[in-house]
Amino acid sequence: MALKTIAILLEEVQHAIEKVLVSQEYEIANRRQRMAMLEDLTNREKFLIDSGEKKGFENTLAGGTGKGSYRVIFT
Repeated sequence: MALKTIAILLEEVQHAIEKVLVSQEYEIANRRQRMAMLEDLTNREKFLIDSGEKKGFENTLAGGTGKGSYRVIFT
């Protein structure tokens, strides 16, 4: 699995936000499906923008930039 830059992660989050804004929820056969929590995505977007402004967007790998991310160092 390739590591992603902050710029790539930000682009993915913004794409997810766009999809949520177009179709946040839908219902099929009495079952409701929610794409994502917009608040969580916008918080992630803000975090990535802040990180990118501090560290650089294109050249900084995004390890450790979010919940569930872990930086792994092999020795």
